[in-house]
Amino acid sequence: MDRDVTTRSTPYSFQEIVEEERKLLRELRQGGPPRAGQDGSSHDQDEFLGLSFSGGGIRSATFNLGVLQALSELRLLKEFDYLSTVSGGGYIGSWLSAWIHRAGVDTVQEQLSFRDHPDVEPKEVTFLRSYSNYLTPRTGIFSTDTLAALATYLRNLILNLSIVLLCLTVVLLLPRLFAWAGKLLHDWPNALLACAALGLTVAVFFINLNLASQLPYSQSNRDKRALGAKWKAPWYARRTAVVAWIVLPLTLGAMALSLWLAGPAPSLSQALLTPDWPTLRHDLVIIGVMTAAIGFIWFFALKIARVWREPGDRPTWRWRLGALVIGVLLGLVALVVFQQLMPPRTVPGPPSQVEPLRLWWATVCGLSGCG
Repeated sequence: MDRDVTTRSTPYSFQEIVEEERKLLRELRQGGPPRAGQDGSSHDQDEFLGLSFSGGGIRSATFNLGVLQALSELRLLKEFDYLSTVSGGGYIGSWLSAWIHRAGVDTVQEQLSFRDHPDVEPKEVTFLRSYSNYLTPRTGIFSTDTLAALATYLRNLILNLSIVLLCLTVVLLLPRLFAWAGKLLHDWPNALLACAALGLTVAVFFINLNLASQLPYSQSNRDKRALGAKWKAPWYARRTAVVAWIVLPLTLGAMALSLWLAGPAPSLSQALLTPDWPTLRHDLVIIGVMTAAIGFIWFFALKIARVWREPGDRPTWRWRLGALVIGVLLGLVALVVFQQLMPPRTVPGPPSQVEPLRLWWATVCGLSGCG
């Protein structure tokens, strides 16, 4: 339908475009512009109907053809104002749009009605059935279309498998890269230990910061209750920050600690279980420093998250201190077990003389895991 096009200096708003579209749809329904005394405004926002055809190849197109025939028999096809299609639904949707454009919706509705024409099928439907095999129109094993489809399938299969295999190759090369880094840094155990401590400290700090922000009286939760839908999570709780400041430092720190334990590091079991008082005092000082460091990190995280203590709350510092000590002790035990399960750096005698302890540790861990 031809409409007068007027120019204006200001752009149209979305609401104006919607109203103009609805006015045009009403004119198409009524067969012309509104009569004198009638306005084209709408009082019912749900007066327009849409028909959607889903995807699924030729099966979807066949099913949607049956839907169109049923709607035509019920005289409901012309009641729809919008048509939305995708994939196989687009095949039948474009066919329907072209037919309506050439013959009009009334003719299409009459021709598609199987009740009105039970013995005669419209030529448009016959054409659709004849060319439904649109991927390979010329049938036959050795036809050009079949060979082209086979070549296209093999090309895409080889390309996709090549990408997947290259990605898997990169993943399988990571352990070799890790072993090469361990051999390169074998003579710098202090640097490995410093990197491990730095990475684990950063990861533990941001873990505690995220945990503190989840407490009921943290600044983040107070803002969430006050702002509602406008609330945004703090920067350190977002996905990118979690990956950059927790996952990555934790992974690098664990790798550095593993390389340090596998290198010329002192035996942790001998260092912790020695009866020598100076050595034992040194170990206790290290445990105390680690506990104090973790406690300071938690305290600092509470300050950054601005956690308020409500009146009447019971003190929890005893539980926190006990949890810190137990956590440090469990971490040291895990390191001892991990170091004992590692292959020996030197094998001075037959395997029967060097493997019993490692076999014992493996048995203990296996029984613990089963329990």
